[in-house]
Amino acid sequence: MSEEIQKTNELLSALRKSHEEGNVALEKKLSDKLDAQEAKSASLVAELATERKSREEGESKLASLEADLKRGNFGAYEKEAKNHELKSFEAFILKGNQGMSQAELKHLRTNSNVDGGFLVPSEQDSEIIKPMTEISDVRSLAKVRTLNSKTLKLSTRASLLTGGWAGEGETGLSSNSTYGRQELTAKRLTVSSAITVEELADANVNMINEINSDVREGFAQLKGTSFVNGNGVNQPEGFMFNTDITSINSGEAALLTFDSLISVTGQAKTGYNAMYAFNRRTLANIRTMKDGSGAYIWQAGNLAAGVPNTIAGSSYAILEDMPDIGAGLFPVIYGDFFKGYLIGERSGMTVIRDEVSLKKEGKVELTFMERLDAQVVLPEAFKKIRIAA
Repeated sequence: MSEEIQKTNELLSALRKSHEEGNVALEKKLSDKLDAQEAKSASLVAELATERKSREEGESKLASLEADLKRGNFGAYEKEAKNHELKSFEAFILKGNQGMSQAELKHLRTNSNVDGGFLVPSEQDSEIIKPMTEISDVRSLAKVRTLNSKTLKLSTRASLLTGGWAGEGETGLSSNSTYGRQELTAKRLTVSSAITVEELADANVNMINEINSDVREGFAQLKGTSFVNGNGVNQPEGFMFNTDITSINSGEAALLTFDSLISVTGQAKTGYNAMYAFNRRTLANIRTMKDGSGAYIWQAGNLAAGVPNTIAGSSYAILEDMPDIGAGLFPVIYGDFFKGYLIGERSGMTVIRDEVSLKKEGKVELTFMERLDAQVVLPEAFKKIRIAA
């Protein structure tokens, strides 16, 4: 724990004592201290935002320059227009409106196409404005294996042998553990995208890079959705779809309760490194909850020291494909994703470039594929919270 945090905790302890003693001066000292910390935090946020903005603007300018270089010099038509504009401007400086011809005056107009507006080239920004894509990053939480063939067979222990106590000279019990098998079979995630040869050659952005980027983003979103809610038919099995994972009730109709968030933590066996998972709307709801003493159950972590934010002492992950809070729904899951959920990847992204099938249409078709599978391998590592109807 840093010295700054330690000092703050000491002040907080002193504040509790001051309530009993009515020490107003100490309360003000603590308030000033926390205000200073908040101001420092706000200043840091502003600095980071400025740095990010500067970086993004630099990247945008670089992309624009690259686009201009790709286009090459201005065409003959644009050169001629610029020469006319320059000559007209020089004539205006020397003679004014009275000494200029009608043709020269027309070349000074840009608000009328027929009077010269057609001669003014437009600028195309090379940056594409894109909305945010929300992705359930289950892969970062789960165990990931590489599949060396289409199918990976997993041996499981179905039950533990049963021993027993035996007295002197008595026959001991005989027992054996039982075993089972699970399988991961690679499924294919794919999409094809066709683009004209003109678009490939003439676009002011690198369309191949754009398509690649969009496919990776779209695949990441699809995989995250399947890892959470997939039904296992030609797609991975999502942990929310698995029927062997049991649940507890929230205790109140249509509401997520603080008691249920605490109760679910007792369902994980000792040895599992469990955490909460829910979507951002559920997190917003949880951040308003307080314990019996009026303290918020959400606690900010010491990020600099590698301590994440917590809820009632447990860390959490935001998975946007989790259900919202609602009667009969399961907005929260608590479990050990590394031990309980397995992702098997047969291959990374592969691309097939087809310049033949659509050649008469002047198109190139790109087909993207990934092969993978995923499923719950230890249902007991998870427990869901069900909102009472």
